[in-house]
Amino acid sequence: MTVDTTLTGGDRLHTLLPAALRRADAETGGAVRALLDLMAEQIAVVDADIEQLGENWFIETCAPWAIPYIGDLLGVRGVHQVTGAVATTGRAWVANTLRFRCRKGTRAMLEQLARDTTGWPAKAVEFFELLSTTQHVNHPRPRRPASADLRRADALELVGGPFDSFAHTADIRAIAGEQGWFNIPHVGLFLWPIGSYWMERVTPRPADPDDGRYRVDPLGVDRPLFVRPAGESGIEHVAQEENVPGLLRRRPLYVELEERRTALSTGRAPAGRFFGADPVFRVYAAKEATDTLEAVPEERLHVCDLSTWRRPAEAGHVLVDPVLGRVSFRDRPHRVRVSHAYGAGGDLGAGSYSRRDSLEAVLDRPVDWQAGVRAPEPGDPPEPGILHPDLATAVAAWNAWQDTHPGTFGVITVMDNHRYTDPLADGAGIRVGAGGKLAVVAAQWPSTPVAGGPPGKEERRPGRIEPVGLRPCVAGPLEVTGTAAAGTGPGELLIDGLLLDGELRVKASASGGLGRLVIRDSSLVPSAGGLRVEAGNPELTVEVHRSITGPISLPGMVRQLRVSDAVVQAAGDRALDAPGTDVTIDRSTVLGETVARKLFASGTLFTADVQIERGQAGCVRFSYVPQGSHTPRRYRCQPDTATQAAPPPLDEVVSSRLVPRFLSTEFGHFGYAYPAPDSPDELLTGAEHGVEIGAFGAVQRPQRLANLTRALDEYLPFGLEAAPLIVTPRSQQ
Repeated sequence: MTVDTTLTGGDRLHTLLPAALRRADAETGGAVRALLDLMAEQIAVVDADIEQLGENWFIETCAPWAIPYIGDLLGVRGVHQVTGAVATTGRAWVANTLRFRCRKGTRAMLEQLARDTTGWPAKAVEFFELLSTTQHVNHPRPRRPASADLRRADALELVGGPFDSFAHTADIRAIAGEQGWFNIPHVGLFLWPIGSYWMERVTPRPADPDDGRYRVDPLGVDRPLFVRPAGESGIEHVAQEENVPGLLRRRPLYVELEERRTALSTGRAPAGRFFGADPVFRVYAAKEATDTLEAVPEERLHVCDLSTWRRPAEAGHVLVDPVLGRVSFRDRPHRVRVSHAYGAGGDLGAGSYSRRDSLEAVLDRPVDWQAGVRAPEPGDPPEPGILHPDLATAVAAWNAWQDTHPGTFGVITVMDNHRYTDPLADGAGIRVGAGGKLAVVAAQWPSTPVAGGPPGKEERRPGRIEPVGLRPCVAGPLEVTGTAAAGTGPGELLIDGLLLDGELRVKASASGGLGRLVIRDSSLVPSAGGLRVEAGNPELTVEVHRSITGPISLPGMVRQLRVSDAVVQAAGDRALDAPGTDVTIDRSTVLGETVARKLFASGTLFTADVQIERGQAGCVRFSYVPQGSHTPRRYRCQPDTATQAAPPPLDEVVSSRLVPRFLSTEFGHFGYAYPAPDSPDELLTGAEHGVEIGAFGAVQRPQRLANLTRALDEYLPFGLEAAPLIVTPRSQQ
């Protein structure tokens, strides 16, 4: 009998019965067929189980419960799971174990191990190769002369860092930090915790006067550009300067562009490290208002020192200073955009990192109204009522909409990296009525095909946004007014992904105030004013998540202030002025004085005096609180815990040592509010779960370094000594 193999389940079993039985079963109600269907379900379960048993032999396909058993068979050591280090998850860590063991002890393997266990870019250096030794006549080392060649200007800039190529005298101290590097058994694992974030077509800030000179930073300050790290070909590849997120240097870029011009003039294909398919920066310009933006060819780019402004000698050429972040044209173009990478210590404040996960909680109900904001370019198809040329026009459209549609949810998406200078105060600000909700989000709003429509027809659907790759700048001040009457349920405003160069003011109308203000993944420039709430908002709850703000001033009665994973910096003395508000702060850094009615704080770094009115309520735990502060009861806080364990007069010595140190407290600096390498260990590991106290606790720096230290015990060859070496901006220059 031929069986139809395309049939499955009960159908296949039913075809195996004689035709007479099938007919009899059909005439009597199909009881046999029903039994066969039940048997087929159980057979399918057994088949799936047998198939999975075969898959469980391989780490790539095994069930999650089998991962620790396979790892135990291989003797895999457990590590902390940290954000961004994909290889520390169970499956990836076990899978990479065999790959690491096959290359155990090699420099490339140690470099990959450091990268996988920490999640940070890494470079391994065998310091014995950099030792100054007596040359043997049978084994000369011409590449490692004892005397430094002062003509190698490019190499001289890298002395003392991970890409140092000069010979050094032996150092017999143990390898740690900035000492004991150069010895025969020493291996340095350089790590870059400061990340590089790529930005497309940023609108630079014109110099004064506006005559063709620009600063790339939209705030109009000098900020260095960072390397856009190029991918590595495989585990055998050893990281070079173009593979890590370091600061761009003038000399190698200048040399490469000059070689590129020479190659093009002789008909050869140019090759380079920093330019090509994914250059480290790109300049766009449009000469006239009707011209489209076009990329300036790389052979017309010139890298130089623009600390004293200069102009190109030829028209159409552009001068770029990557160290200062400056661009200079001979003739002032109508529009300029610059694609580049900037540096930051993590996903904090306004940035080009992905915010998809955090926005899922924001879009908690269907969007009733949505508008896009994008600086217009010649040739863009008009989309009236959907896309607006500036933020003020979109805000006016929302205000008009909610006047006739109260209680609805609206979204304004800012869709580029432009600097918007249109007024948003003094009657032109945002209004939110009773039950209404508005989200101003930096995100793309893509077009999608119309369901059932003609081919090629697309539409922008409300609620479908892509919050990644954008950091638009809004020149403040920005005002928001709650217009809900008492007892009607005040409205909400969300600001997500914006860089606000001005004060954010929350006002109240004669009828009422705002109910909720959420600042998420945004930056309010501290020197520009921060956040100020005026009286008349007693129902207001302010939430600041993963953001950077200037001083927060809540002089009147405000229901609640919640700050998490954020930096709050004072412009004067007080960073947080909320004498009538209950404040909750988690995993944050407060650069300035704090005044509040009640305080609940955890994992927070207070750098200045804290004065809380109601000390009998609330709690401060796993935090740093300066001595002399008046707070609620404290639990495992510093420097209290350390000074209590030290007898007098050592307690004063310990207290003076336990002082927060940062790479920088200047907003916009790549090391802003990031702990310095010489920070006290009590602060670097003093928060809950052993993470550091402050806004960068989510980075899990101690866990990353602990993973690497634990892995080195297994993979480092006997007799060698290795140590993680944190690359700071100072050592990159």
